[in-house]
Amino acid sequence: MKFFVIYRQNDLFIEYMSVIICALESLGHEVEQQVFAANVESHEIKRWIESSKAKFMGCKWLLDDTCWSAFPYNEGGKFGITSSISSRIDTIFNEAVGRIILGELYDQETFNEGTSINTERIGRAFSLAVKHVPESEHPTRVYIDKHCICDHAPFNSSNTNSSKAASDVKEWLVAGGIPDEAIQIIEEGVLLSEIDQQGYWFIADRHFAHTRDFNFQNARMLRLPFVNFYEDIQGVALIGIGSEAIKAVLTEIIEEEFRQG
Repeated sequence: MKFFVIYRQNDLFIEYMSVIICALESLGHEVEQQVFAANVESHEIKRWIESSKAKFMGCKWLLDDTCWSAFPYNEGGKFGITSSISSRIDTIFNEAVGRIILGELYDQETFNEGTSINTERIGRAFSLAVKHVPESEHPTRVYIDKHCICDHAPFNSSNTNSSKAASDVKEWLVAGGIPDEAIQIIEEGVLLSEIDQQGYWFIADRHFAHTRDFNFQNARMLRLPFVNFYEDIQGVALIGIGSEAIKAVLTEIIEEEFRQG
């Protein structure tokens, strides 16, 4: 099978794309690449795709999100070749980091926002994510805001109140290595400008208006529910993950997904 790999360059891809290419080739796939410089605009990528599509219609496509979004639609979808797009490069990287951080908990159930989600499971995933944050990036102070905290799983059941939910989040942080004395649950209104300090974390549900309206310059905003918390903290946790671990898991994913039958 021939794969055509298209992406716009960035620091992550500079370090790791060769691992994906080598893994594909080791499985017996032919690989051709189109790599755009980091400063190339989306409209330029789109123009190139439109002028080159006929050449690569017999390939499987592997694209990053930037190049995927540059594909124009027609009546058959994206050039009518949606079924030929095997995977998104960004999805593969996200899965690699997720497997390292969350292990067996990296699955759809953990990121589900439904009411049936297991509180204990989310607590374990929450603590694992925090444990992967390097000590150099640990907060000196954490504020947990109770506003809207019960709007999402696992706290949106009838037997949970905001105080209990905030206490659970505090327990998960402590289990992840954040000192108990560094964590404060906000009971009443507080000026977010006073919290916006270097080394501080502010944790609140994404429905809380200030998670959308206040632009923190120094403190780190971490949104709930877990799917958003993980999204916000993933980049910080990535700092503490060794490159060899990422390369190994990337290879594992490619071998699982693209091994020829």
